[in-house]
Amino acid sequence: MSDVASQKRSDLVHSSSTSSFFLLANTSGVWLLWMSITLDVVLLSLGFHWFVAKSVAVVPFIKWFLETVDLSIVVKNFLFWVTEIFFKSFDIGGADNVPIEGPVIFACAPHNNQFIDGIVAMRALNARKDVGFIAAASSCRKPYEGKIIKLLGSIPVERPQDVASVGVGTLRFDPAKRVVAGKGTKFSSQVRKGDTFVVGKIKGVVESIESDTVALLKNDVVVPPEDYQPYKIIPHLDQSKFFDSVLQRLREGKAVGIFPEGGSHDRTELLPLKAGIALMALESVASGKTGIVPIIPVGINYFNGHRFRSRCFVDIGKPVVPSNELLEQYKRGGEEKREACRILLQNIRAGLGLVTQDAPNYNLLQFFRTINKMYVPISELDKMSEHDRLEMVNAFSQRYEHLKDQKEVKELFQKCREYQLVLKAHRVPDHKVRMAKGDETIADMTISLLELSLKLLALIPLTFAAVVGFIVGLPIMVISRYISNKKAALALKKSTVKISGRDVIGTWKVLTSIVLAPLLTLAYVWLAYWYFGETGATLVFFLAPLLLLLGIKAVETWKKMGSDVRILIFNAIRKSRGNWLVGMREDLKRDVRRVVKKFHWDEKVNSQHYRRASYSDYGTGFDDDDVDDLMLPRRAKDD
Repeated sequence: MSDVASQKRSDLVHSSSTSSFFLLANTSGVWLLWMSITLDVVLLSLGFHWFVAKSVAVVPFIKWFLETVDLSIVVKNFLFWVTEIFFKSFDIGGADNVPIEGPVIFACAPHNNQFIDGIVAMRALNARKDVGFIAAASSCRKPYEGKIIKLLGSIPVERPQDVASVGVGTLRFDPAKRVVAGKGTKFSSQVRKGDTFVVGKIKGVVESIESDTVALLKNDVVVPPEDYQPYKIIPHLDQSKFFDSVLQRLREGKAVGIFPEGGSHDRTELLPLKAGIALMALESVASGKTGIVPIIPVGINYFNGHRFRSRCFVDIGKPVVPSNELLEQYKRGGEEKREACRILLQNIRAGLGLVTQDAPNYNLLQFFRTINKMYVPISELDKMSEHDRLEMVNAFSQRYEHLKDQKEVKELFQKCREYQLVLKAHRVPDHKVRMAKGDETIADMTISLLELSLKLLALIPLTFAAVVGFIVGLPIMVISRYISNKKAALALKKSTVKISGRDVIGTWKVLTSIVLAPLLTLAYVWLAYWYFGETGATLVFFLAPLLLLLGIKAVETWKKMGSDVRILIFNAIRKSRGNWLVGMREDLKRDVRRVVKKFHWDEKVNSQHYRRASYSDYGTGFDDDDVDDLMLPRRAKDD
């Protein structure tokens, strides 16, 4: 009996030792890495080709990587690197407003760049590693995109429009009676109370189902007298589980990110905010399980954000905190609860207005930017941060509604528009005209000619590098542009708020490039192997990312230098278009400052903390030439 017991103890010890060994091997990355190195060295010593040795050795390395490294961090860093390439500049303002701990809701807007917006917001809010963004459940169900979204800790929400269905038969609205009459319809089995009938852009919410062919509506609808038409049904969804998961996250002291406009769009103004964000903030506090939950507005401002190598500026604003009175009003329920949500939404909208560029259309946004450039003295403009420029643009846009019917303001809008079109026609940016000199001396002309000669000389090798970079990346540019334009057209057909579908262009350029870049690299590796052998293919494989980045920089530098050369040519020839552009800008600058001064358009600007000292009154803070331009009559200046 003792022998049996001893054998059992021996087996147990052996089993325990074996388990411990394998447990150590599986949990310690050292053993897997050591195995990877051993396989590589042994296979090479046995005479196997280096490619075979590396291919075998990478297997335990991948196992170590998957078991040891946090994939969410890897994916985040990769996506941040993608934005580093896509955007020429990425600036963040107000980073100090991000709390390092505790429950918080980040309200991000505008939603102008679909998939990229979430990456941009995560990068700007990277101080909080626990941010979980609310994402459409339809996106989470996609095979590849969905895995990435879930890996990043996102919270899926089912959007009613994503599960809409085509109704059986046809229907027509009777606005006078709030009645929907169907023909061949099955309202009793297909429609429920709270669902929405959609015909084109007309929506009617169901109050009750009377029969298969008759339903009553909650809301009034305005429709032209038309016959029976096909329709869609948007179901009313129970979002209680979704709200529970959000509230649980806030109770745990974590952060939630949301795009409160709902879907993405390409408008220059914010869309109406959905009530969900107000409900989350108020309900989390009203439940008594969390303290005050601040809502921090995050403004995502793009400058031609649908284009490759554009600019992005994320401005993080001051927190919007629900007051105790608003919380008490919410707790009373009923109509007061809805009113509390409405007030909080207004406060959030106001907070977002301070960190975003908001304009009814693109031309007006360009108008406000032009006024800003003409208003600020040259000595100050170059010192301003993106945050300051944004605040000034917003200051001018907020006063526009009060002044838009004034004759001088309308004329100024037309003049700014003409100036922008002239710059576009000559392919010269405003800052190049601003830095040019209208009246040059012989010494100035000599310096300009010397500078022009040097730049033309530098353009020779740069042109070669830019052409090579352009040719290398041309397949990606052509295919990604084609796919993104097709996706934009498709998104535009499905949307009622998009203008041209630009909000999906940047997203699909990035997604297609991520797929195409490795494939194109392999194609170049194969070509290098065909013409230059194994060494050439190896060099191309490992240097391809660096060469691609150098090609991008070469093309950008070539464009910038080409712009410099154009403006230098304008300046080098007396009475040329260069002088004419400078004169046109000077005239426009005088008009801007005259109109701003007349209508006190700069009241909001003067009240800003960074302008109080310099702009307490007109003339203070301006360069001497700027003051002269403002005071002298135009005819005298021209003479």
